[in-house]
Amino acid sequence: MEDPLGGVRDVHQRRRDAPTGHGHGHHPDRLPEAARPAAGEKELTFEASSMLGEIERIVSFGIRRPGYDEGLRTEQFILHRFNELGLGDTRLEPVPVNYWRPTTSRLSIGELAADVPCFAVPYTGWTESDGAQAGTVYIGVGGAEAFNEADVSGKIVVADMQFGE
Repeated sequence: MEDPLGGVRDVHQRRRDAPTGHGHGHHPDRLPEAARPAAGEKELTFEASSMLGEIERIVSFGIRRPGYDEGLRTEQFILHRFNELGLGDTRLEPVPVNYWRPTTSRLSIGELAADVPCFAVPYTGWTESDGAQAGTVYIGVGGAEAFNEADVSGKIVVADMQFGE
């Protein structure tokens, strides 16, 4: 939906904002009963610094892929924090997920089989146990333009992967 001030906004955001005239998309009278503080309890508030501390703590667990130990520890941490904050009826529920964890990652180049530091990118295809032999193509950081310009058909693509900052 087009915003009169320019840009596109979510239709639901517009509906939430309309009665109050505020751009917050949150109105305490519209919270579900279960999300409102009980009589006599104060509403939870957070300072930006404490929220950043919580995020840093979660990030410290490592890469949280489905089924990995780091993800499971994060689940337990969040459940514990919710309980510390007094949130009621918090629990973990099983959710089926695809679990992908490589056992070995190796890239060897040339007849001398010089090893190159590497890692498997999650949910990529498996290579047979005897490996694969093919030409290579280097595509830098692997942007769409680099893939479109390079002949990658039937080749091993070597890219500098960048995650986050």
